[in-house]
Order: sequence, then C-alpha cells, then structure tokens
Amino acid sequence: MTWTFGYNAASQLTSESRDNDAYAYTALYNANRSYGINGLNQYISAGSANFTYDTSAGHSDRASRARNLGPAPPTAT
Repeated sequence: MTWTFGYNAASQLTSESRDNDAYAYTALYNANRSYGINGLNQYISAGSANFTYDTSAGHSDRASRARNLGPAPPTAT
C-alpha cells in the first residue's frame, strides 16, 4: 500500500491519497454543532453539552472528580 501526502510551503498537510482502501477507516461522519466560548477563550458549550470552570480556570467537573478519589495516603513520619 502506498500512502501519499501533499504539503504546502508552511509544511501544512494539503492532500492525501492511497492506492488501497483495505485499511481505510470508514466510520467517519460530519458533526454539525455550534460552539460557545467565554472571555477566556474556553468552550462553554458544544452542541447540547455545557461546560463550567472553577476559579482557577479548570473544568469544575474535573475538580469534583479529583475530590472523590478517597482519602489521601498516609504520610511518613
């Protein structure tokens, strides 16, 4: 199988072609959804999903998961 890529002067990928589709991934689909951003250039929505952030600009759901990991390990004395 031969896979060929084309690039522009800025080394950005501009094209691709192959001579055999036996290993081609065929489960692709187009996602047509809107995105919302806040003043810090963070996503606040993507389609029907909404995101929130804590005061340190981290995802607030990530912070809550970190708090639910259980007790801290014992420290050596």
